[in-house]
Amino acid sequence: MWDEMVCTNTGELPQKRAGVSEIMGMGMRPPRIFAGLQAMRFLAAVMVVCTHATFYVSTRLSNGFPVWDSGTQGVPLFFVISGFVMTLSTASLPRGTLGARKFVASRLIRIVPLYWALNLLKLAQILALPALAFAKPDVWNVVLSMLFIPSRNAEGAVEAFYGVGWTLDFEMFFYAVLAIALMFRRIPLYMFMAAVLIPAVLVAPYRQEHWPAVTFLLNPLLLDFLWGVAIGHLYLRGVRVSPHVSLVCLVVGLTIVFALPKFPLLGLQYALAIGGAVFLEEKWGQRVPRIAVIGGDASYSLYLVHPMVGVLVAVILHRAGISTPLAAICAILVASTCAAYLTYVLFERPITGMLRRRFTGGQLTPAALPAQSLTMH
Repeated sequence: MWDEMVCTNTGELPQKRAGVSEIMGMGMRPPRIFAGLQAMRFLAAVMVVCTHATFYVSTRLSNGFPVWDSGTQGVPLFFVISGFVMTLSTASLPRGTLGARKFVASRLIRIVPLYWALNLLKLAQILALPALAFAKPDVWNVVLSMLFIPSRNAEGAVEAFYGVGWTLDFEMFFYAVLAIALMFRRIPLYMFMAAVLIPAVLVAPYRQEHWPAVTFLLNPLLLDFLWGVAIGHLYLRGVRVSPHVSLVCLVVGLTIVFALPKFPLLGLQYALAIGGAVFLEEKWGQRVPRIAVIGGDASYSLYLVHPMVGVLVAVILHRAGISTPLAAICAILVASTCAAYLTYVLFERPITGMLRRRFTGGQLTPAALPAQSLTMH
């Protein structure tokens, strides 16, 4: 099985088929950082922030202001990226319990600290300043949310205590399935993932509200992870798409995402966009603006801190008598981005580095990818 071949240089992969040189490229080392994907991560995070900014403006500053729902398309973009990056990052891990443990450790170290910190901060905020939040704390909802298990809040809705945390429930479910897949030495990862996630998607339309909260994970969004896994599988096999075709895929994918957000394509539009960015990397990756790469580095912080910052900015603007929607949205976006970068530099990056050194000796990521490119979000 090709999955048993572990190498970080795609030049070591054999040519499987002849006559397709225009779209296949062998002997090229993968980039140490996928700048295009970093830019896409930043774009996805900004899309979500913009949607929530319009919501904060609508509910706190300008009643009736329309909420821009299309920004939620950033979430499936994140999931496709996650599927791709996790496929590459696990390629150098040994199959079996050792590889699974290393993978789980890397994910927990990367995801948990900031998420738990913000959950606790939100809980303290609600207890101290209840006027700043809509949510009412429920003990079990808080605990299960911090364990990445879907649960019902005080109103009976299946929601994470820290609103945007619902996406991390999906991430952790994906990670759990991938960790289990690593334990089966002879089953290709992509086959195992498909065998688990596709049935979960097929059951999704039949899910009822009275079903246990954990069945919230039965959702078509799981397909987005599989698209990313498929792209990663092709990349590791040495498949390369020409820059012109890749650019067309990127443009078409993003056009559908923004112009036809409700168009039912089972996530193909997100796969086109991310696949295009991946296969453009070796040709145009160095042209990606540095600020976009930095934004990608801080995208997890941006995704998590913006709800707290956005609400605070909206409250400040309301008390200052400023209710111009566009100005408020820009203020929320700028403040959230600045707060995210500070959070990344002062908390996320040093805490993650310290935990890696403390518990793993820093040896958790493959040589071909830097640590900061190994997460969604």
